[in-house]
Amino acid sequence: MAALGTIEAQLNALPLELRAPLRRIFTEILTQLRFGHPKGSQPDPCTNFGAGFFHATTPGVAGTEFSITHGFGRTPYLAFPVARLDAVGSAIVPLTVSRAADDNRVYFTSTVASAPVSIYVEG
Repeated sequence: MAALGTIEAQLNALPLELRAPLRRIFTEILTQLRFGHPKGSQPDPCTNFGAGFFHATTPGVAGTEFSITHGFGRTPYLAFPVARLDAVGSAIVPLTVSRAADDNRVYFTSTVASAPVSIYVEG
């Protein structure tokens, strides 16, 4: 993320009447960026990022591949598990990418069977 001081230094090159409103805009943007609150439903978009939260349960047999439909229409490039702090029992379990994501799905295996998982997927 850009440092606000760097942006303010660049704003000083602008005409005086533009500096204050742009400073307020950048301050608001840079201090209010959020991943958002995973709701547990799908679609479950992030608040400020080109991503979403996705929810699944790992298969009943550890090591079995499972996939999650993301619906982006393009191949995502990043995923990480998240623990929903409003869901008792929410846990981050080991996930392994079992094959490359495509424009419809992401693919994983886990060493933990029958575990509910929430995943942030960006792309």
